[in-house]
Amino acid sequence: MKKKILNYLFVLLVLVTVDITLGSLLSSKFLNSSFEFMSLHPYYNHGFERNKTGVLHFGPLHPQYYTNSLGLKDRRQREVAIASDKRRILFLGDSYIEGVGYTYDSTFCGYLSALLDSERYEILNGGVRAYSPKLACLRLEYLLGSDHLRINDVYLALNSIDMFDDLIYQDFIPTPVNGPKDKMMSLKKTVIAHSLTFTVIAFCADQYYVRANNLGSDAAYLYWVKTDNKYNEETNYRFLDYRISWNCPGLITTPVSEKVIGLCKNDLTRMRKLCSDNGIRFHIIIYPIMGETMPLAQFKTNNDLFVSLIRNYCAANKTDMIDLDPLFLSDDAGINKKYIQNYCIDGDSHWNAKGHKRVADSLYCVINK
Repeated sequence: MKKKILNYLFVLLVLVTVDITLGSLLSSKFLNSSFEFMSLHPYYNHGFERNKTGVLHFGPLHPQYYTNSLGLKDRRQREVAIASDKRRILFLGDSYIEGVGYTYDSTFCGYLSALLDSERYEILNGGVRAYSPKLACLRLEYLLGSDHLRINDVYLALNSIDMFDDLIYQDFIPTPVNGPKDKMMSLKKTVIAHSLTFTVIAFCADQYYVRANNLGSDAAYLYWVKTDNKYNEETNYRFLDYRISWNCPGLITTPVSEKVIGLCKNDLTRMRKLCSDNGIRFHIIIYPIMGETMPLAQFKTNNDLFVSLIRNYCAANKTDMIDLDPLFLSDDAGINKKYIQNYCIDGDSHWNAKGHKRVADSLYCVINK
């Protein structure tokens, strides 16, 4: 009996050793490159790991990424001091602000850092793919409360899709770091990273999630935003289609769109108060989602409704607003097409290096006035 148990243990040890060895060699083939750089977070849902270096792929682009001691994208790994004598400006937003596909220096934050006097200003890039106003607010709370960071200005950058994404995160409840949820997340990531068996299981589970919810191949970003499926039930419509058209005249008065507006206003108000309580100047930047997903006239109508919502909120709450629409959007279809060709990643709506430089030049005039 004892010999049989030892044999079982030996076989188990061999299997575990083989699994870990194969996991070290093959897991990267199943995992998105963002797995190494990003992780789920108990307080702000997801974000970058701290002090990381490596390549983070975005389609055909393979930029070198660095994160600093705060877990923010940077030009190099570095320790960010809690306080600074410089005017410290934090930008928050989604993948446009993160600058997917480009190194820090080729994003608007990098260009802006180069334009501004480095003795007087410090720029922090808090952009993270798939962020919404709620997550940006939670990220700011964490930076101020847990990291004790001192900031002078916060610029929250928004597009219409960011507003809708608040619907995804409506039921996300932040929990403390080092609590049971956090420890389980860390354990899960460690196991998946080192075990081929668990890597394949996690990969299959993600694929099932996408197919079960009829989300299509362009739902890869949902790897980071899985909370529950409630938002699918509420839209009663193919989610990703609703996501880009919730602000059209025919949908903006529906209960779902009204809920989106209410959630976003609550998060903006919460962030505005958080900044006020900490002596931070709060600004909102709006910009259009570029691309040719719908006729220009329809897109302009939808976008104008989004702009008016944010403009009215800022006017009512005496909040500074910067409108970047004129940089990328024209009434002339020919000019608009040139904007897309000149300032977008080929085949994608995100800004290329020229687009980021255009944003930086515009913001430089605002900040340095």
